[in-house]
Amino acid sequence: MSLRSKVRSILLLMGIAFSLPLSASDDIISDIRSAERYCDECALAGVEGIWEFPDDETMVFVRRNADKKGHYNIILLESPDCRFEPGEIVGSMESTSDRSKYSMSLRIEKSKDIMSTTRSCVAILDRNGTSIQMKPLKLKVSFRTMWFLPKFWRSIKVSVDNPKSELPIGLVKIYPDNSQELPLYF
Repeated sequence: MSLRSKVRSILLLMGIAFSLPLSASDDIISDIRSAERYCDECALAGVEGIWEFPDDETMVFVRRNADKKGHYNIILLESPDCRFEPGEIVGSMESTSDRSKYSMSLRIEKSKDIMSTTRSCVAILDRNGTSIQMKPLKLKVSFRTMWFLPKFWRSIKVSVDNPKSELPIGLVKIYPDNSQELPLYF
């Protein structure tokens, strides 16, 4: 804990700090308004901002981690899942050598107030900075049952095509609105 944060903590406890302005980087982000204020007051990297997972109506804030270069925290703002509280860090993103691709880890399960299960994927930021597509790890197992069938039945092939499975999984940027192409930097 830095000397500045210790002094602020003491002043807050004494009730004097109400007249001191806090900078946006010192604020605790736990709701949409505080995340918007941070976005308005700070210079943002291409991936920073308020994002929504449209599939499950969850809103998160991606914020640069001041301790690690190229590392971002994913902070929960709103979720229908009552196991998670607003302000919790539910994941992280790390820059890679390709400036539009990130290594993403999301904590998807909580047990006894401890984040227990993590899923990793590749997150791809589009050129406009308005969406992130997630490419999860896929495991495919298939058995060739044809070996067990008589020769006639080996000639029949059955397949199912689900167009919904081809839809991209990811996030949509809510704030700030990026209508022009953004520079992607660390």
